[in-house]
Amino acid sequence: MAKYCKNKSFWEVEGKGGDSPLWKGILESRGIIQLGGLAILGRGDSIDIWNQPWIPWLNYNEFYDLLQRIKSSNPHLKTVADLSVQDNCWNLDLLQQLFGRDLGARIGLIPRLPTSVEDTMVWKKSTDRAFTVKRAHQIDVREDDIFKDIILGLVSCIPTDLKCKFLEFTGCLFDGIWSAGNESLFKGKAVDIHNTRSNILRRFQELNQIQLGSFSNVSDKRHGEVTDMRQTSVAAKISSNTEIVCLTNASWKDGVVGLAVGW
Repeated sequence: MAKYCKNKSFWEVEGKGGDSPLWKGILESRGIIQLGGLAILGRGDSIDIWNQPWIPWLNYNEFYDLLQRIKSSNPHLKTVADLSVQDNCWNLDLLQQLFGRDLGARIGLIPRLPTSVEDTMVWKKSTDRAFTVKRAHQIDVREDDIFKDIILGLVSCIPTDLKCKFLEFTGCLFDGIWSAGNESLFKGKAVDIHNTRSNILRRFQELNQIQLGSFSNVSDKRHGEVTDMRQTSVAAKISSNTEIVCLTNASWKDGVVGLAVGW
């Protein structure tokens, strides 16, 4: 970690194009750690005061908003140790100056570990305070559920005849963003916004054409063949009352197409 965090803490260092895939993945995990983790304070000199959650009753968004409001006028503060005096005691005068009398006094009641004990991180929503991959996944799923609720809320406001088109475009949009993100994360390529946008629109147009049955001919560029899709045999048929089709994977070889489809 020292290789990548020479002048900034792990919580504020930014990724670079030349970083290894492993380090990029570690940086991507910070969001989940911030949502589920909590710093238990010893000396406080390893706890990033601005980005690493250390106030136990605040969720991360509340914590971040609170700290950002005071950061601009106190840029000299770096770690929680800067809020302390001797013997790991809180500097109550400074806390009340920064956070106000009542909140500062409440923060001053957060217990501290002995000076001989290093700062540590625990997992808030578990009885044993231990981190596991399963618990991190549960945090990630809850974030996905919030995002799902946002999408469903948007769909409920859209006229019925446009809902399918909205969901189809949303799928193409997410696929395009996911692909561009992977190109950047794992291959170090700069994201080309115009090219990504063009790919998203092209996928959406192709999907519309397929649904309208206008793709009577598909060219296999690898073999230089032109195959009539209406002559292609299928192993399973989609019910006529299907409203939404999700194409998750596909391959084409020797004039035969294989599709992984959910509906």
